[in-house]
Amino acid sequence: MRCKGCGYSLWNVPGRTCPECGRGFAPSEFEFRPNTVEFCCAGCGQQYYGTDRSGLPVPREFDCVRCGAPCALDSMVVRLAPGCTDEQAEVFRVPWETRERGRIRAFLATVRDGMTRPARLGKAIAGGTGAGAAWGFVVLMCAVALLPTAIAVDAVIAWVGYMEASGARTGASSFRTSVLEVLGTTALVTLCAAAGLILAVLACAGACFAILRLLRERPSWGSVWASYAYSTAPGVLLAVPCLGPYCGSTPVTVWFIACAIIVLVHATAIASWKVAVAALAPVVVVLAAAGLGITFFVAPAMQAAATAAAAAAPPAPAVGEGAVPETGAAEVPADADGGADAGTGADTEVAP
Repeated sequence: MRCKGCGYSLWNVPGRTCPECGRGFAPSEFEFRPNTVEFCCAGCGQQYYGTDRSGLPVPREFDCVRCGAPCALDSMVVRLAPGCTDEQAEVFRVPWETRERGRIRAFLATVRDGMTRPARLGKAIAGGTGAGAAWGFVVLMCAVALLPTAIAVDAVIAWVGYMEASGARTGASSFRTSVLEVLGTTALVTLCAAAGLILAVLACAGACFAILRLLRERPSWGSVWASYAYSTAPGVLLAVPCLGPYCGSTPVTVWFIACAIIVLVHATAIASWKVAVAALAPVVVVLAAAGLGITFFVAPAMQAAATAAAAAAPPAPAVGEGAVPETGAAEVPADADGGADAGTGADTEVAP
């Protein structure tokens, strides 16, 4: 049980305010697993266990069996049962869906859990999740991943256009025109890239759902889609302008697939090998199709283009057909001005 303002542990705190940030709290605001938390009388410390679906004692108000003092749920001291941990006691919810500490903090907390604690995120999805909230998370993740690079590209191109137009008489008008063109083009490319990423995640989730059905499993579409949607958390690494998409695409894709498998295993309670097959089979098919396409279409086309270019190029002149030999010495005609043979004969002729 942690403070919803600062995350401070509130176990064994007799007061109703957080010792760290001063925010008020009440045990009834939290949800626990049954029989994992002790609710203690503020007067004598008698322990009571929560037995309802929220892990809280029933009834909420009663008289203590030891000292007879009135006990109300929100006035009792709460502590972990012996042998239990935070992970075992508190029911975890997807932070993006609760948003108890604001939208930005909820987004960052969900990204953290998706990247580092996918099993916990899967257990939260198993407890119930909304497909609409998952859609919102994916859209926001695409914006975080793509907008920094788009803004950086716009800034660089606008600066270059300004420097080129600064010396011209119509520099201001041409600069405004070029900036508007760049902004429009970049916005269109960014929207297309975001739509492509969302469709790719949706296609992966749909293929995994179909394969699990073929394996005679019956997961709900909401659980599968939410698992894939929240597994896009590693995409935040693409937010580094220019360098993120260039260097991080492959690691982020691998991380995304691994997180999706772990989240799905805990969200659907399906055997891990079936989830792995369902998640990896579409990737293998796509890679195989890409390899076959390169082998049978791209490579022959490149070979044909290279052959056509070689045939269209003018032939190199052969040595002896007007070309200068590699030695650089000029070729002397045999019959020029008496020829070399005549000169040799003149040298060897004996005078009378």
